[in-house]
Parts: sequence; C-alpha cells; structure tokens
Amino acid sequence: MPLEDTALEAELISQMSANGLLGSYIPNLAKGLAEGITINLLADNIVNTIDAGVLGGGTSTGPIIGVNPGTLTPLLITTMTQNGFLGTFCTNMATAISEAFCKWFLAGNLALCQHTSVGTGIAVGAAGFCISGLNPDAMFGILMGTLSANGILGEFESNMATAVSDAIVPNLIETALYIQPIQGSTSPIPSAGVGIGKFF
Repeated sequence: MPLEDTALEAELISQMSANGLLGSYIPNLAKGLAEGITINLLADNIVNTIDAGVLGGGTSTGPIIGVNPGTLTPLLITTMTQNGFLGTFCTNMATAISEAFCKWFLAGNLALCQHTSVGTGIAVGAAGFCISGLNPDAMFGILMGTLSANGILGEFESNMATAVSDAIVPNLIETALYIQPIQGSTSPIPSAGVGIGKFF
C-alpha cells in the first residue's frame, strides 16, 4: 500500500486503543495527525543516493528501511515531556504514535529514484543522507492545519504538533536507509554518481 493517510489513521486509532487511550477526541486526533504527517512526507521530501555501477541512466524503486519504534519512542517521549505532556499519558501516547507511524511507514513507503550517470548498479542512501527537504517547521505548520481542521485546538494542538514534528523528522532523517538496485541502460564502462527521487 502507498503512504495513505487513512491507513495511518486506522493504525493510530488501533495503537492508541491498545495503549489505553480512549475517548471521543481520539478519532479526531488520529485523523489530524495522519493527514498532516502524510501530506508532509509526500510533499517536498527528496530521497538521495550515492550510486556505483556502469555508465548509463537508470531508475531504482524500493522502500526506505531503518525506521523503528525503538529509536523513535524515546525521542517522542522527550519531545512530548518538553511540551507539557507528563505521566502515563505521555508514555502511552508516545508509544502509540511511534508504533503506528513506524508500522505504517515501513509497510507503505516507496521511493522512485532517477540515476542519470549509472545505468545498472546499486543505489545507497545512507542514514543521515538519504532524505532531504524534511524539516520540523514544515511538518509543524501542516499539523497545525490538519489538527485544527479536525477539532483539535488550543494549547493541546500546538504542543502535540511540536512534539510530533520535533521527534518524527529528526528520527526519520537519522535512521532512514535506501539500498536498491539500479536498472536501466547498460554499458561496460564503470561509473559513479548520485540519484534523486521522491516518495509516491
């Protein structure tokens, strides 16, 4: 499945329920978070690779890997605590969001990259280099809009948008990996280059 907000919304509701987070606001919160995160990831974010192989031009398609709740959850607990979410609510909400995001992202993300100087070979997007164009301010702005549109307002809205964007963005940048074969025109001449692509 591609990166669809409805799939993330369903996963968020499921994880929140599993972590004891119930009540009438949960569906709206899940919908607002899902819409904002999905819009941001599909907007301007670029997948970067370093390529090696033979001269030509090709493409690669595959998922980003490396994202996991083991690294995201502690970061999310920290950003939520910094934004006034305390106690069991903080831990349970951070766990739910982290588990839902990672499961959804790893199940649905695909990136298509163009490789202008390598026809066949391997494309490697290393952690810390793989994704560019993603920043917490952009995600925060989008989340403020989608949370507001779903009735999540006031200080809770701003604090939640800040906590989520300040955790997911750096974690994704630092842990994301892309390793895929390049397929295209062939040549006997060795070549190296860079690739660029987007989620779809």
